[in-house]
Amino acid sequence: MEESVILHRLESRLAGQKIQAIEELIGIVKDSGKLHFNNKLSLFSSFKRILQDEDLQLRTKCTKLICDVLPKLGTDMDTCMSFVMPNILSNMAANNLVLKRESIKLVRCFSEITSDKNALVRSVIWEGIDSKDPSISREVILSLDKLIFNILQTEDSYNIVTALCKRHYVEENKKVKKAIRDSFNSIAGIISSNRMEELISQLPSSAITSGRELLQSYKHTDKPKVTSYKSNTKLEVDSAISLEGKLLWDLIPDSTLTKLHGDDVVEQLKAIAELESAIRRVTSPSDFLICIDEICEAIIKVIPINNFRVFKASTVLVSAFVEVFRDVLGDCVYPLTKALCHKIGDNKIAVREGTMKCLTQLMKVCGPRPVLDVVLVNLRDRNPRVREEAINVVIKTMLTFPIQDINVNTVAEYLVSALADHRQRVVNTALEAITVLKDRISTRDVGIIYRAVEKIDTPEKRYLNAIKDRLDKGTMSTLNDVGLVTHGEGCFSRNGTTLTGGSTSRMSNQSVSVPTTSQEKMQSKDGSVCPPTPMSLPRRYYSAGRNRLPWERPSRQNTLFVNNQAQRNSSRLLAPQTVGMFS
Repeated sequence: MEESVILHRLESRLAGQKIQAIEELIGIVKDSGKLHFNNKLSLFSSFKRILQDEDLQLRTKCTKLICDVLPKLGTDMDTCMSFVMPNILSNMAANNLVLKRESIKLVRCFSEITSDKNALVRSVIWEGIDSKDPSISREVILSLDKLIFNILQTEDSYNIVTALCKRHYVEENKKVKKAIRDSFNSIAGIISSNRMEELISQLPSSAITSGRELLQSYKHTDKPKVTSYKSNTKLEVDSAISLEGKLLWDLIPDSTLTKLHGDDVVEQLKAIAELESAIRRVTSPSDFLICIDEICEAIIKVIPINNFRVFKASTVLVSAFVEVFRDVLGDCVYPLTKALCHKIGDNKIAVREGTMKCLTQLMKVCGPRPVLDVVLVNLRDRNPRVREEAINVVIKTMLTFPIQDINVNTVAEYLVSALADHRQRVVNTALEAITVLKDRISTRDVGIIYRAVEKIDTPEKRYLNAIKDRLDKGTMSTLNDVGLVTHGEGCFSRNGTTLTGGSTSRMSNQSVSVPTTSQEKMQSKDGSVCPPTPMSLPRRYYSAGRNRLPWERPSRQNTLFVNNQAQRNSSRLLAPQTVGMFS
């Protein structure tokens, strides 16, 4: 096919034509082993725009094509790669694990065959380490030992070390700083600590403090085992040999990732089962430290899928991941808990049960504090079901773990603030949680609850009185057989009946203790204010008339009598009354 036609298709706005052109180029390279293209600079200029396309599949195909044609570019290779290198480095932070893998593989291949290694190092520093986007900077820094391993072994590493120390000096993002520390340890393991000390002594004053801090941290940590990366004749980057320094694609094949992120439920279930079995086969979790965030990201994408079978499989997957990687979870706790919290307000009891089990397992592994810090934030969620279930998670935590492992001050403030919620269910659940908290803490710490109430209470002490009334009842929430919270009082179900033995969460509505603005106060004939009606009363339906249940519809005879009586009363009221001597 003519070059002009291929370039025209690559510049098209239609994704289908771009994919067709890329597939034709891949076929040409596979058949002939060469890229018969005279205007290579125009071709890579088109690739540069495609690598910024919204279609991640298109970007992945383009990256694979560049990797295939790389050794066939000849003397134009460095110039052509200068067009696309910034976009390749930015794609390492993409939300697609396959694209991330192909980008790392491409840079790795280029670092082995390029004649201008200094230009590659400058590009990695300017477009990666010094990037204003923290996600790009973090991914490039974490992958330095894979991207330019042979350069670090053979060339001077001064520029890389200087860039890392400068970035560490000015960086405020904790994840980026952690990535710099991990990458620094890897580089120090490659070039030896003595050589690293020499490089740090030559750093400018703005970076030497950070350099010494990183070196001190490296000396007090277990030295990472250096892994040699070898490439075969096809310039495909092999995985790390043995069990050392394994990468994401050593654990999750491309086919599994494709099925995992697809739309076919059956294929997703198969992919989840494959991933679970692969995780359970891991014998040394520390080997996957370099890609544990990517494994966690792949799992998190499955949790929000609105399919019951997929969610049940994903809870088993999360359980396996937490069980196997329990010693190296680290920063994975926050995103896992955040993803699970989106399911705590689900309508299905089985979904809430599975979510509660996963959250409990996370608490057992890393302690309840980091998990509760994420759960309590959901008390500000727009969905009242999520707010109610978040409080039930707090109740279960207090009933399961020692109170010393929980930040009582923070929990008390969040629970008391829930008393001002406009949904009565949330208010009642908060009262139950405060009851459990008061029972679990010591007598001298009860003041924590009352001090939190004073911050939001009204002059009439409405919230304080509600808490005292609830405490006087002497009952407390417990856990049922499936691990869900059973409130201490009779519960109001959706069909209008009263459950005497308690029930699962979100079906527990006790009598109203804190009247909200939407609840009307009733007045008796003498003008005194009556207490609000308990919510455990049967619901009235207007289909049979005002304040009547369907089976309370009066007969026609009674209806006529009531109407006649009403007419007599109205006529008597409207009749003129005489006053004075003639009355």
